[in-house]
Formats: sequence, C-alpha cells, structure tokens
Amino acid sequence: PVIALRVCLGHELLARLDGFGEAPPSQAAAAGRLRGELHRKLGGCWLRLAKSARAAGNTESAGNALAQARLHDSTLATVQCAEMDWAAGRAHDALSRLRQQCAKLETDAQGALAESLLLLARLTGEAGEREAAEVQRMHVRVTELRPTWEDGHFWLGSFHDRQLRLALDAASRDQVEVPAKTPGAMSCPSKRIVGGKEKARKKFDAHAAHLGPIIRSYGQALRRGSMHAPSALPRVVTLWLDYADQLARVEAGELPAAEAQHNVRAPEDAMAELIKGLPLRSWLPCVAQLVSRTCHRHQRTRDMLLLLLSRLLAEYPQQLVWAVMPVALAKVSERKQTGEKIVTAAKQRLLGTPILEVLRSSHKLIEQLRKVCNDEAIDKAIKKVSLKTRWPALHRMTNLSLVVPLYSNLTPAEVDGGGAAGSPFSPNAPTIASWGDSVEVMGSLQRPKKVAILGSDGVKYDFLCKPKDDLRKDARMMDFMTTVNRLLQKSSNCRRRRLAVQCYAVTPIDTECGLIEWVPHMVQLRSVIKGYWDVLKMGFSHSAIKARYNPVAQQQGSRRRQGLAELIRQLMGELPPVLQHWFVEKFGEPSSWFEARLAFTRSMALMSMIGFAVGLGDRHLENILIHSTSGSIMHVDFACLFDQGLNLATPEQVPFRLTQNLVHAMGMSGAEGVFQRVSELALEQLRENREALLNVLSTMRHDPLVEWRRRNAKEDASGRSNSEEAEKELAKIDLKLRGVLQAHGTMPLSVQGQVQHLINDATNIYNLSQMYVWWMPWC
Repeated sequence: PVIALRVCLGHELLARLDGFGEAPPSQAAAAGRLRGELHRKLGGCWLRLAKSARAAGNTESAGNALAQARLHDSTLATVQCAEMDWAAGRAHDALSRLRQQCAKLETDAQGALAESLLLLARLTGEAGEREAAEVQRMHVRVTELRPTWEDGHFWLGSFHDRQLRLALDAASRDQVEVPAKTPGAMSCPSKRIVGGKEKARKKFDAHAAHLGPIIRSYGQALRRGSMHAPSALPRVVTLWLDYADQLARVEAGELPAAEAQHNVRAPEDAMAELIKGLPLRSWLPCVAQLVSRTCHRHQRTRDMLLLLLSRLLAEYPQQLVWAVMPVALAKVSERKQTGEKIVTAAKQRLLGTPILEVLRSSHKLIEQLRKVCNDEAIDKAIKKVSLKTRWPALHRMTNLSLVVPLYSNLTPAEVDGGGAAGSPFSPNAPTIASWGDSVEVMGSLQRPKKVAILGSDGVKYDFLCKPKDDLRKDARMMDFMTTVNRLLQKSSNCRRRRLAVQCYAVTPIDTECGLIEWVPHMVQLRSVIKGYWDVLKMGFSHSAIKARYNPVAQQQGSRRRQGLAELIRQLMGELPPVLQHWFVEKFGEPSSWFEARLAFTRSMALMSMIGFAVGLGDRHLENILIHSTSGSIMHVDFACLFDQGLNLATPEQVPFRLTQNLVHAMGMSGAEGVFQRVSELALEQLRENREALLNVLSTMRHDPLVEWRRRNAKEDASGRSNSEEAEKELAKIDLKLRGVLQAHGTMPLSVQGQVQHLINDATNIYNLSQMYVWWMPWC
C-alpha cells in the first residue's frame, strides 16, 4: 500500500509538471532534473511492486508492474524480466535479454551494468553455457565496476566455492579414465582404480587451489555488508579449519604433499588477513564453531583461534564467559589447557579495567553451579531445599557483572553495515544480583533443580540445573534454530506468516550438565489433554490400557501388526480429541481464537520440518509445550537427536508427532491446509540453505558427544580429529535436505512430494501402532 501510494503521488507530480508547459530557460535545467528524478523514483517503486508480486507467486501482476517500470527505468526492469524468464524455464530468453543489455550499457551507466553483468554471470554459470574461466572473468569485472558492492564479491566467492565443490567431487571418484595409447583405440579409454592416498592428495590440491580466492572474496563481501554473513562466514570458517587439518596431516607425513604450483600457505594467509580486518562482532555467530576447534592439530591455526577467541572474550566478557569458561574447566586435559590459555590472554587484555572481575568471578560461579547440578545426595522425598543452607558458597555470590544467561542476552543482534557500528548485545541486559533461596527439586529420573536468579532489573529468572545430560546437543539445536529464524526472516512468504521458532538459552557448563532457561507461560500438552479427559470423565487408565496392549503386543507377524492398529483405532474413538476445547476456553474472542489456532498450526509445521531434518525423536506430550497466551508450541529435550529414536527398545516409526489431538486442533482442513503449506515453505528454506545449516551442526565433528564416545572408542574427546559418528549423522541430514527419503527410495523428491510423504508417514495408523505405548499414539 505504501509503495502504491508513492506511485500515485509520483504520477500526480509528473502530470502537474507537464501541465505547467515549457519552463523558462532559467528553470529548464531544474525542471529536467526533477522529471528525471521522478522517473527514477517511479521506476524503483514499480520494481518493488513487481518483486513483491513475484514473491507472492502473482506473475501476472509482476509482469504488469515491470511493464510500467520499463516506461521509467528500462535498465533495472530488464534485470527483473530476465529473472522472471529464468524462473519460468525460459533460460535462452533470459540470457539473450541480459547480453543485449550488457552490450548496450558497456559505455553507459557502470552501476546498472554491474547488476546486469552479475545476473548474467550467475545464470550463465548455472546453465553451463560458457567455460568456467569466462564466467570468472565476468564476476571479476563486476567487482571492478562496483568495488564497494557486497553482492559482487559474495557471488565471486560463491563461484570459487562451486569450483571447489566440483574439484572435490572429481577427486572423490574411485576410477579415472586413462587415454589409450594405441592408434585406433583412442575412443575406448581404459579405467584405473584411484587409491586412498591419491584421492587425499587431489582433495588437498583442490583446497590449495581454490580456498584462497574463496576466503578473499567472501572476506571482501563481509567487510562491505552483512546480507550474506549468515551463510558466508560459517562457510569460510569450516573450509579454513578443515583445510588446516589436511595441512597438518601433510606436514606430519600422513598425506602426500601438494603439487608444486600451489601455494599451500595462501589460504591461511588470507584467513589471517580476514581475522585482522573484520570487526570482532562479525565473528560472534561463529563462537561455538571456533570453541569446538580450540585443540586444532595445526599449530598456526590453533594460535589464530586462540588469538581470535581471546580478543572476543576480552571485548564481550559478560556474554562469552558462558561459552568459553567451561572449556577452561573441562575434564579433558588438552581442552582445559587450551581454554586456560584463552582466558589468560583475555585477562592480560583487561588488566587495569574493572571488567577483569567478570572473568575471575565466572570461574568460581561455574564451579558452584556444577556442584548444584551434580548434587545427588538429596532424598527422593524432598521437593524443595534451601540454596543458602545446601550451597552457601553460591548463595554468597551476589552483585556479579555477568549477564543472566537468557537467550535474549546471549544471542547477538544481526550485524549491519559491515559489522562496525552499534553493539551486538543490549547495554541494559540484566546481570546477576542475587539468588532465590528456594530450590525446587523436580521429580523426574535425573532430579534436575529449578534455581531462581534475581536480576539487576529486579526481575526473577528461573533456570533448570540439569545433570547427567549432554546439553551440547540442545545448545547446537538452539544455534540451528537461531539460524533458521534468520533465514526465515529473509523470505517474504515466511516473514508475512511470522514464522519463527521459540528458542531459549541452553548453557552447557560440563559435558554432562548445564543450565536451561525456564520459559514462562508454557504448559505441557499432556497436562492440557489429561485435564480435559478428567473434566469430561473419559476413562483413561494406565493399567486398563496396558492390560489390553500386552496380549496384542506378544503376538507375531501380521497378527501383531493388525491387532495393534485395531487397538489404536479403538483408543482413538474412546479418547477423542480435546485440545480444541483449550483454544476455545483460553481465547474467547473469535479473532484471538483464530490467531492462536493459526500460531499453533504454523509453529507445529515449522518444528515438524526442523525435527524431521535433524532426526528429532522422543516427541511424547511432555516434550511439546504450548504457550498459554499465543497458542504457539515449543519443543524441549533434544537428547534424542540424529534419528536415535530408531535405536530405542521400541524403534520410532514416524518422522514427527502428528496425532489426532494435534490435527483436530488445526481446524477443518487438518494437516492438509495451513500445516501442509507452511511445512512446504519451511522445508523449502531448509533445503535452499542446506550448506549454512550443516555448517552450524558441523561443530559436533570436533566436539564429540558423550554418547558417541560410548558407542565408538575411536572418538577423540579433545576434538583434534574428525568425529566419525558426527560425519555419519551429518551425511544423513544432508541427504534429507537434498530431498531423499531413504524409506521411499534414493531419488530426490520435490519439496511438495517430500512433505506429502512425511505427512502420510506421520499419520499412518500402522506406523503409529508400532510406537511405544506410552508415547500415546492415540492421543
């Protein structure tokens, strides 16, 4: 509406200018400049309308807007026309249109030429119509025409990145063709087997040849803006650290050396320059990635990591102590030594400043919090204990300068304008003033404790001190979902639907304990549904269901399968859906009821796709919470990640929870309306940004989980070597985000086809009947 209003005003001003007739000679130049500026502004407005229409899938309106834009600014309109031709499958028309425009603009506007040439280079590369060298020259020319343009440098880096992928694919082949030497047999080349050492050398050569240009180009883009930072910077860090690992193996003689023409030090030199030139705040989203590699086997890389992390810790000590200090207190000696070096270097930078006390007090605080988490001496009958009496040392730690470890306090704001301006964290973030005396001991098996922190803002913040659980998985999931939220905001379709995951802070303070932020106004779905069963006097009895289930479960083959399916159908009828009553009761106004139901359906769809991608299991009704004021849902307990549900005593058969209460609460269309459409939009974003999301999870390759070390004795707890288990799990996620459902074959599916298969699997009565009985598949 705003853009349409501007168009109307622009046309009205042009009409009035024309109505004045020919301007006097003294005013002709000014009138001409005004007309030109109005035409340029109107062209820009029409282009924005066309872009909005295209994003909404309204190609007819987009075409009409572009026709209007051509009347005012034909240059940029041609670029969007080419994009529409390409999206419609008219590749030849798109490329022809762009080539003609580039030829026309060669001696004209350099800025417009750069935009047209960049799109031409990208589409030519995708179509494969020119040699890689020619496409590269086009990308380089764009950066020469507009040296300060972020997009030009980013897409040049993306081009080099694609060449690296192609080279790595070629290096991974098991066989290569050998040209025949006998005259007359040239058309029938022979093949030879490629050995492991030769493959490794070829991969190292590919990295040595391409990684330097990748880092330099992405680095130039990062210095000029932040639009591509969420994908570019984690990718740069991943490539650099993996290459340095190969370089260490070459220097140790474990891998053959690279070919002579490659400068093996160039990538590291480019990275050192980037670390020196990029503002510190730009590195904050990569802190988890950097911390996981602090024990890197290559000495120069390790030194660069330690320098960067110590600078970050000294610059943002109140927030980063929660991520870095646990490393200095690690049980693995090598990680502990490295963490201590980082903290010591940060302290030296802070000498003589009052903020130095943050690092000193954080060490003691984390030690005390570990004691609270791991205290197993509390009698099972006790539900509440006194913090002052049981953990007096922690109770005495007051008026600390550390921020309360909330998600909003620990998550940096997105970088803008190249990352130099503004603070990434709120200057008014509450710090730890004191501790609540009453500590609630939860009744679950691990006996976690609910601790209250009183903030400097006078607000009480609750946290769960959870023992005997490797919360690094939960922390990486929060990183993953934070990245997903940022990607969703870049999509107009997702932004318009306000798609976002509810995140909360997970702070591991050891390999098997940590703090979890307690999110207010959240209610377990199980308590909501069970409450309505009680009110409506529905006969739900554990013993009765178990008595009916056990005889059927003991049968074999098809009789067991059919019997369990029939039992689940009976239970669905006896315990019909009731969740919809909660929405009616909580949201009395029709408009608020509709908004709450919509928020519920959208959040269910989004988390279902994320859960499918990362293999999230154990989605019983206590692990799904619903917000009592908005209706959106939130998942907790990410212990069962990476398809571990398949390894349970009763293997899980559904990709996510989509049982009758959830489907019925979505309204008349059930899973086939809003849920399916939002699932498609969410999965589309996950698939389009596959590399960026895998980079977030790649930290687990060098920060192996406890459970992986238990099932594979070769896992290196220090993180010096790649985790074999992590490589397997990341490969499975990669397949899913390529559209492959292994249960349905090896061919990639479309987004729509993949979502439909997943919904069918999640609601299939035979799949539901094979679930663990107290997962409550009938509910």
